[in-house]
Amino acid sequence: MKKIVFIIISALLFASCEKFIDMEIPDEGRKITVNSFINDQQNPTVYLSQSRFILDSEYSFPLITDANVTLYKGDTEVATLNHMGDGIYKADYVCEKGDSYTLKVSRGNEEVSSTSFIPESATFQLIDTASIISQDMYQTIPYLRFRIKIDDSAQQENYYMISFKYNGDPVSFYSRESFVENGTDRFLNYALFSDKLINGQSRVLTLDIETYNFMEEINPLEIYVNAISKDMYLYYIQLNKYYEAQGGFLAEPVMVYSNIQNGLGIFGGYTISKMQMNIPQLVDPIIEGKK
Repeated sequence: MKKIVFIIISALLFASCEKFIDMEIPDEGRKITVNSFINDQQNPTVYLSQSRFILDSEYSFPLITDANVTLYKGDTEVATLNHMGDGIYKADYVCEKGDSYTLKVSRGNEEVSSTSFIPESATFQLIDTASIISQDMYQTIPYLRFRIKIDDSAQQENYYMISFKYNGDPVSFYSRESFVENGTDRFLNYALFSDKLINGQSRVLTLDIETYNFMEEINPLEIYVNAISKDMYLYYIQLNKYYEAQGGFLAEPVMVYSNIQNGLGIFGGYTISKMQMNIPQLVDPIIEGKK
């Protein structure tokens, strides 16, 4: 057992006293940590590292370069992933949507595993785009507005992740949709939601991108509406809460979701559904709320 001293400062009471608490933190050893999201278009990639104890002197996570990594479809082994360097393992194989896959990682006497699912593709279409100007008492901001229609199937639980990329780089956007679960009325790198509020319905999402992203004569943009597994959804929901809790004095600690048996990390699946378009340089935007 090792011991650590925590300093608790009574900031809320504006007191100058400090209290020292002696606590014993058990060291449960280092575990294999997996990070992998498989899809229906790209070769499976797995990132392996080793967890560390809170009192370890090293801040980085050691990479695992000597593991045996295999992928199963049902009970059938379909791929062996080879180490490509820096704890990255890849296979010359493409998974299929609508199927479950199991990942197994072994190293010495350690073995971890996880099973996840690649869902069917999301059904969506771009309804329209418009240049708008949002005004309040403090500032005027021009946006390019996207209206995307999603047709949700009532036959099963569905989970979605929407994102944008410009020249391959993520583009932040603004969402006001109440059913987007990782935040509204602020900029997002992705919109994450389940179908619990829209089950079996067709819904139109309104998403805004600031026009400074499109200053070239031609601006290539990719719109992703990916169907994701429940594991991937739960991981990103908890990850978002974890980041929100950082730096908050009164915030409750958040444990990031893990579905790795005997280890740590995440193994999830998703289907890639995207639309490509070239955005011209925007001119003559209209003022929101006015004709």
